[in-house]
Amino acid sequence: MGKVLSNRLYLLKAIAILGVITLHSNYSIDGMTFVTRLIGNFAAVGVILFFIISGYFFKAQETSWSFWQKKILYFIIPWIIGGSLVYSLRILGGEVFEVKSYINFLFGNGSYLYFATILVMSYLLFRIVRGHIVIAYVSIILTLVSCILTSFNVIPQTVDSGKWLFTYYTNPYLNIFNWIGFFGFGIVLKKFELLEKYSNIQCGYKWIIASTCFIGWLILCIFVETAYYWSPWSLLNEGLLLVVLYSAVHIFSKFEHVLMENILLIGKNTLFIYLYHLPFVSKLLPMNHAIINMSRPWIVLFIFYVFICIVKKFAQKPKMKLMAGVLIGIK
Repeated sequence: MGKVLSNRLYLLKAIAILGVITLHSNYSIDGMTFVTRLIGNFAAVGVILFFIISGYFFKAQETSWSFWQKKILYFIIPWIIGGSLVYSLRILGGEVFEVKSYINFLFGNGSYLYFATILVMSYLLFRIVRGHIVIAYVSIILTLVSCILTSFNVIPQTVDSGKWLFTYYTNPYLNIFNWIGFFGFGIVLKKFELLEKYSNIQCGYKWIIASTCFIGWLILCIFVETAYYWSPWSLLNEGLLLVVLYSAVHIFSKFEHVLMENILLIGKNTLFIYLYHLPFVSKLLPMNHAIINMSRPWIVLFIFYVFICIVKKFAQKPKMKLMAGVLIGIK
C-alpha cells in the first residue's frame, strides 16, 4: 500500500472519529430539522468506516504470533484499560458497581465499546480463514441481509444492559452479522485494488460520480427522517456517503500542508480518542444551544489532538512510546 493511499485512509479515520463523537453528543438543533438530519446521517457512518478500513489494513499473510502480539499490545490492552477507566467514572458518579454491569459495559452491551468486541471477532474469523475472498463475499451478503432484517424488526432491535452479555443476542450492536460485511468489504477493496482504480478514473467522471452521490444523499436527508442505524435507509445512506467522503479525501490528500499533517495525526490515533471521548462529550458544555451543539464535537476533538501532541512530545524514547501505545493507545 502506497503512502498516498494510506494517508487517505487515515484522513477517513479522522472523519470517522469526528462522526462517532458527534453521534454521541447532543447534535440536535431546534428549528433546524434538515441540518440535524444531515449531521446525524453523516455521524452514523463513522463506525462503518472503521470496520471497512480495518478490513483494508488486515494482513492475512502475517504470522499469527506477530498479528496477535500487536493486537493484544496495541488494541486489546488499551481497550480493557480505557473501558475500565471510563466505567470507573460512572462508579465515581454514584453508580453501584456490579460485575455484570462492568462486563457488559466493557464488551459493549449497552455501551459504545461494542465496536471493539465486534472488531476482535472479525479479526478472529478472518484469521481462521486467512482472509479468504469468498468468505469476504459471504460476510457482505450476510451483513446486507442482517441489516435489512434488523431494520424491519424481523431481528429485534433491543438493547438491555441489565442482562448478561452472551445470553442476550438481540442487541443489534453486538450482532456480528450487522457489521462483519463491512470488514469483508474492506478486504475486497484491497484485494482488487478498487480504491486505486477509482483514483485512476478521469477527474471529470469522478466529479460526476461524487456529485451524483452527494445530491442523492441530500435528497435522502430531505425526504427520510431517519437514515442511520437500523433504518431501512441506512445502507443507502452509508453507501452514498462512502463515495462522497473518499472522493473528498482523494482531493484533499493531494495537498501537502500543515493542516493535513495534523489531521493525519488524529487519524492515526483514533483508538485512543474512541476509548476516552464519551466522558468529555457528556460533561463538556452540557447546555443545549445550537452553536454549542454544533461546535462541541470539534472542541472535544481539538482537546484530544492537543493531548496527543503533548504525549508524543514527551514519549520520544522507545520505552515511553511502547507505554503510550499499550496503556492508552497513542501511536
